[in-house]
Amino acid sequence: MLGISSYGHYPFVEELDVINDNRSEMLQKEEHKSVMKQMDGWLTCSRTPVLYDVPQLMFSESDCHRVNESTSPKGLVKKYDVVYNAASDGDFHQYHKNWKLAKECFQKMSDAGYTVLVIGRNAPADFELPGISYKPYLNWYEFLDTIEESRVLFVPNVSDASPRVLTEALCKGTPILVNKHIFGGWKYVNDCTGAFFESQDDVIPQLQHVLNAASEMNPRKWFLDTYYNDNGSVALQNLKTFIETMCGGVIPLEEPNDVLRMTEYKHSFDLPPIEMDDVQFIYVSVDTADNTPLCRHDLTEYVSTLNVQFKTHLKPDHWVVWPFYKSTGWGTKQDFEFVGHSEPLSDADSDTQMIESTCRCNGITQTQADQNDNDKTEYDYTVTLSPIEMDNIKFIYVSIDTADHASLCRHDLTAHVSTLNVKFKTHLKPHHWVVWLYYKTTGWGKKHEFMLP
Repeated sequence: MLGISSYGHYPFVEELDVINDNRSEMLQKEEHKSVMKQMDGWLTCSRTPVLYDVPQLMFSESDCHRVNESTSPKGLVKKYDVVYNAASDGDFHQYHKNWKLAKECFQKMSDAGYTVLVIGRNAPADFELPGISYKPYLNWYEFLDTIEESRVLFVPNVSDASPRVLTEALCKGTPILVNKHIFGGWKYVNDCTGAFFESQDDVIPQLQHVLNAASEMNPRKWFLDTYYNDNGSVALQNLKTFIETMCGGVIPLEEPNDVLRMTEYKHSFDLPPIEMDDVQFIYVSVDTADNTPLCRHDLTEYVSTLNVQFKTHLKPDHWVVWPFYKSTGWGTKQDFEFVGHSEPLSDADSDTQMIESTCRCNGITQTQADQNDNDKTEYDYTVTLSPIEMDNIKFIYVSIDTADHASLCRHDLTAHVSTLNVKFKTHLKPHHWVVWLYYKTTGWGKKHEFMLP
């Protein structure tokens, strides 16, 4: 079993993480510390080795950024001197994206006459400066174009395990200015790609250095030369070799499919009422007894009943409802047991088994839903997904959107679902639905849109 550094400073203990992030505090509990001792290997992004006696490989998800037409430069005109990804104005992102230091640096940049675009949040009422503009939301393609329209990507983050925005900028040919103390992603910074800075005291000289040297830099060429060759991703090739070394030359996932007996599960869940005013999304997941997610959904609209269908060789044990609040981050995580029965499929499908169950949450106290919703219309849709081979899929993004692409009911499916039934209320008008594949090796694939009936 392999682990990867992809959250904060984990598996290192960082005092500020524990103070500012309740999830990081949770990871310091003994039950989570023991997870590291069960790993056969670790994929790290830190400058120093992890403090466990396991084989380690320098590898991050950001190493495998998708290289195609979407991520290639388009020759767009530069509109901004600096672009910064704030992600949101929630406490979680303000800490991990280092909004505190960003503000101090933006004051310096504004005073020096630079233009800065902040993506992912509204302008704070007490922090409006000349030259500093804000865009609360951009879809991924617009986001990439905006990076190309900027002369420098600014990354003041410290508690961040190699953010993908760094290699997105490199692929677009945009130089990077990065906090010298960032946990992961430091390996992308050199004379060909950008520079480091340490605080608001040296940010302007370092920014001027990058801007003056930009014509001599070639971030995209450096990234492609370093991380890609004729056989594709160098990082993925190294990962395969790393796994083969630990497994005696055989990668378990490359064994014949009939080695593992797949069972098909079909479940219907009744979610407890949740007031959505302060909820950013509801994490709903079917998990094993050891809390391995088998079928995950991130619901951005309240769904009263969720129907899922998926195949796995693991055994589902319970399901999870976990709201993430805009103002305070993760709320109370609740686990619910399954109630149901199992029935075998026909003889023709004897290699699999269909298990059906209906899950109810009884006796659970939740914040009651808003009763005054007469201005909302309730929608009940059934969408059928085409068969999708999941071997290289990390998740399937399925969303019901408005005509201007606002997401009304979103699911991130980590297993293929043939039919998705959704019920939700909104004052907006649904227009179409989206199927968008996210690949393990190359990131986002082509987005498909379908009209609603």
